[in-house]
Amino acid sequence: MTKSAWHRKFFSSLPLLLAMGGTTAVVVLGAWYFLRLGQPPLEIPVPVSSDPASEQPVAPPVQSVGSTSVIQQLAFIPPKQRAPYLKDAANKGKGLEQYRARYMLAADAMSQNQPQEALKTLDGLENDYSVLGGEVLTLRAQAQALAGKNAEATKTWQTLVQKYPQNPSVVEGLFVLGRQDGKYWDQALSSFPAHPL
Repeated sequence: MTKSAWHRKFFSSLPLLLAMGGTTAVVVLGAWYFLRLGQPPLEIPVPVSSDPASEQPVAPPVQSVGSTSVIQQLAFIPPKQRAPYLKDAANKGKGLEQYRARYMLAADAMSQNQPQEALKTLDGLENDYSVLGGEVLTLRAQAQALAGKNAEATKTWQTLVQKYPQNPSVVEGLFVLGRQDGKYWDQALSSFPAHPL
């Protein structure tokens, strides 16, 4: 094949090659775009300090397009740095944002070994935030046990088992209650046979 024949053949197939490459790019970028829908936004609060151990405040969270919750964005920063924003949302917020802030504050208090603070924050939250009612009662029972209020913790575990029998968080309650009465372990095994506890 001569050089000019090769050039003609190559350049005649060039539109086909470009079309295939363009189609591939559109498919890949389109897939990336649609997979990003429903995902947390790419914007998260950025610490003012570049030192991760610093106690400096964090830039306020940003409500961006596609974001469902400012409180969810706060989950990406350390508890001590997000605490002022969570307290503000828990005291002044309304609806889901307030409930999420209260739950996150209580979880942070438990991780910092402050069960009394967690109990104050969780007070009545299972009624307000019924979607996480089982998880709220689980966290409350853990806080009560950590605070040495074992009788109250037992009552909370029993309430969890009665009100949320199908919630996976009930397994922990069944396990704890099973230490006193083996029927709870039997119930855990029959209701949740695949659960690792």
